Amino acid sequence: MYTIAHLVLIGTAAAIDVKVFILAGQSNMEGHGVATMAAGAFDGNGTVEYSCANPSWRDLPVCATAAVPPREGCRAEAADFDGLMDENGNFTVFDDAFVVFEGSQSKRGNLTIGYGFQDAWIGPEYGMGLSLRQASDEAVLLIKWAWGGTDLEHDWRPPSAGPPPSEGGVGPPGWCYRNMTQVVHDVMENQLSDVVPGFDYATDAAEIAGFAWHQGWNDGCDETCTSDYEANLVHLISDVRDEFGVADLPVSIGLSGFGGWGQANDRRLGIMRAQYNVSTYLDRVGVVETRGFFRDFNETQGAINQGYHWFGNGETYVYVGTAMGECMKSLIDGSWTQPFINTSMPDSDAGSCGVLADGSACAW
Repeated sequence: MYTIAHLVLIGTAAAIDVKVFILAGQSNMEGHGVATMAAGAFDGNGTVEYSCANPSWRDLPVCATAAVPPREGCRAEAADFDGLMDENGNFTVFDDAFVVFEGSQSKRGNLTIGYGFQDAWIGPEYGMGLSLRQASDEAVLLIKWAWGGTDLEHDWRPPSAGPPPSEGGVGPPGWCYRNMTQVVHDVMENQLSDVVPGFDYATDAAEIAGFAWHQGWNDGCDETCTSDYEANLVHLISDVRDEFGVADLPVSIGLSGFGGWGQANDRRLGIMRAQYNVSTYLDRVGVVETRGFFRDFNETQGAINQGYHWFGNGETYVYVGTAMGECMKSLIDGSWTQPFINTSMPDSDAGSCGVLADGSACAW
């Protein structure tokens, strides 16, 4: 078990304590949210930079993290683009929050943009870090391990799940689970001095304070993976808690809400249903609704026109991460109450997943 709390700059005598959060998942956790307008399309609407320069996001209704939201587009409670860029157009670099991203990439440093799959992109770590750093005076370290195109059924399969029934004894643990846990152990035991300025293993302390999960696309491509998802997720949470010696480790899950309120594919809804179900009977597990943050490319014309990865919408990724961070804070202080998440088929007027540039419908 590891141990918590407050950033003190190099040169002071006071001890440095750090809250560490593990982030894991596939490509949507890797991060495909476009941050800079130069990396976006057309006028950059849908990028983080655009939202910093254009306060139209304030006109959106707020979806409270711990409440049942209306079935409409919204912004995350506590999300704020003010202060994310300076007057010279540079993104703010925060000196009290840090990121280690391993897996498909290898990046580390202070919290800012760039810890997505590309250097001009973000993942949920950005909004989550912004949320968590405001919770107290303690330093925050986000250790993210993510790899695109991976599923919980095989790649992330936790040890206690046993081998997949169809695999005849092949597995577990999955290679993603194995690599993620190895990286976290290595960072905690050997690398904190390299990541957090001034950290000294002899005098300072670090605590694994939470686990964040944003994944589900690949499992939702297969009926068996979808039907097994709830049980596999229970095993994942249990095994991560056992692995790091924190029996009640808070777990914040960003709902696999790709497609928004118009999502009608039953496998996709089945993944959402499984994620919500787990939160109803496991202690200190919260699932945040994300479908209101979905933006079809035709709404913005400014990120990436593809039928997945939240259309590369950086604003969306900020909202997803912020909601996960707000949930995590409430799990830690004991105030979290899980809201109902409706995973029934959408109403006929709830909209669709949108259309691609050539006019064809996107397939979920």
